[in-house]
Amino acid sequence: NKKQELRDKGQEDQLLIMRQEIKRIELSQAISHDYGLQIVSGIFDEYTALGGNHYAHEIYEKYKKEKEHENIF
Repeated sequence: NKKQELRDKGQEDQLLIMRQEIKRIELSQAISHDYGLQIVSGIFDEYTALGGNHYAHEIYEKYKKEKEHENIF
């Protein structure tokens, strides 16, 4: 039972990592194709809910600042 629990935990961890990677790629694509701040923000929120990393925070903040700056002018 312990071995199975460890195996299950390992699979859950791997699945989470894959989901994070997919969401990070989705975020990157949404930014590069300029889907708009609302859509990008939604994807970013989903990514952070999965435990996303600092790199995605940096690209999101840069995109957000650019969009907010565009709206000023």
